[in-house]
Amino acid sequence: MTLEPREVQECLASLRCLKKSSLFFDVHVHPSDVIFQSLRYRRHPDQAGVYGLDDSPYISPGVGPVRLRGPVLPAASHRPALFMVLVRKLYRHTGPRVLGEQMALAGVDRALLLPVAPATGTNDWEMDALQELFGNDPRFLLAVSVPNSVATGGIASFISRSVAARRVRAVKLHPAITGIDLGSAPGRERAEAMLDGCRESGVPLVVHGGRAYPVLDAKVESYACIRNLAGIPWRDAKVPVSIAHAGCYGCSLDEMEQEVLPTLDSMLAANENLYVDLSALEHDAMAMVLEHVDVDRVLFGSDALYEPSWSAMVKLVSALKRNKMDTETSARRIAGLNPSRFLSVECGSC
Repeated sequence: MTLEPREVQECLASLRCLKKSSLFFDVHVHPSDVIFQSLRYRRHPDQAGVYGLDDSPYISPGVGPVRLRGPVLPAASHRPALFMVLVRKLYRHTGPRVLGEQMALAGVDRALLLPVAPATGTNDWEMDALQELFGNDPRFLLAVSVPNSVATGGIASFISRSVAARRVRAVKLHPAITGIDLGSAPGRERAEAMLDGCRESGVPLVVHGGRAYPVLDAKVESYACIRNLAGIPWRDAKVPVSIAHAGCYGCSLDEMEQEVLPTLDSMLAANENLYVDLSALEHDAMAMVLEHVDVDRVLFGSDALYEPSWSAMVKLVSALKRNKMDTETSARRIAGLNPSRFLSVECGSC
């Protein structure tokens, strides 16, 4: 099923009306590619708020058709060279104007920007760039990712310094890309050190859930599989933790139904501080997650710029309608009240 542009525009216009004066949040936004991590930007010479890989003109986005399909976004990652071409197109431009215009189409007021540290070296350059591009704009909240160059015993201090110096509002953990095997004792120890650091600094954690892109080897891409996530004592952090992609990234609908979501149900029951976000899930998968997870534990995330924020929002509204859920109440919780609690941010009349 495909929603044509007119239907998409009507859906988004209706959503902007029903949100009333509350703020909507997107808790899963990547202002630059996190897979290849090879893009470097410079300020556009003619367009304020735009940074580019080159001086090519930036064109403001509009809405297009939205195809309602499948479990997760299709990936060209089995052909890395072609996928890199796609990434360079999606991320040719970034900056507050670029992300801001995507957010405005979706009715989103605040976005949590998620960097991902590579498996080797640091990501200081990325954090410096995020600070320069977005640090003074109240629409954007910065997260930090802990590089492996930081010793496990020093993680809490690293997070504390990041909160003080960079005003970060969350920590991002992507086990596969950063190279942290949550199924191993050292990997679990490192994840628990991040939880300790989050608790000490009072900031939430966002952790990738599910497989990663097949550009990584088979073992590495499963570092954050649901079995490994279930072995972490999330509740010990006493701060909110979001399992991104509802732990379903790269999983089929059968895998979700038979393994991932039953395990996720148990995790949510045992860890009252756990949330899930819906980023990178397609319509069918979103609907299935919303059948399993209480609406008060769900956060809106788009995975922008890999997917436009407005497209993810339309899929959310469609999935709510498919499940015969109250669209206004549910959307205002998922995009408004829940993320405001997760991030400890006021959300107006939520």
